Amino acid sequence: MLTDPPGDERAFKVWLQENAAEVLARMGMCAGARVIDCGCGSGLFTLAAARLVGEEGHVLAVDVRPKAVEEVRRKAQKEGLQNVDTRLVERGPEATAALPDGADVILLYDVLQETGDSAAEMLGVLAGKLAPGGVLSIFPMHVGVARLMDMIAEERGLELRDRIGLVLKVCRR
Repeated sequence: MLTDPPGDERAFKVWLQENAAEVLARMGMCAGARVIDCGCGSGLFTLAAARLVGEEGHVLAVDVRPKAVEEVRRKAQKEGLQNVDTRLVERGPEATAALPDGADVILLYDVLQETGDSAAEMLGVLAGKLAPGGVLSIFPMHVGVARLMDMIAEERGLELRDRIGLVLKVCRR
């Protein structure tokens, strides 16, 4: 059972890391799901997702940093997680548009600040990558929930469905 998350961004980030599996499950992660972890970093959420989706599911971890992609690949191999693929991507809308269609869950945890002025556009493109009923799970660290809600409003086809502290579950209408 999840404890109440703190409201401070930095404290929340630690709480989120400690409760990754529970938060991902509430965001819609389940056996057989297809997941894209945008900005996978060290792979904490990638690996938690891979365990939740099981052998029938698939997780694509993408990042703009080669070291991050290699670290996730190495960790997945060490754990014997064969349902994880990694991809090094360039910054920008073209990289987002090149991601596969049909994702059940797309994770955007602590990455929106890296997209600059194209964050709202990126949300729209990623929403188009979702399977019917799919979820954008977003932790808008450094951007803030208020700004994220503005971006969601700009992309008229999106709506907030659930929230755990600073993690928002956003779906297509």
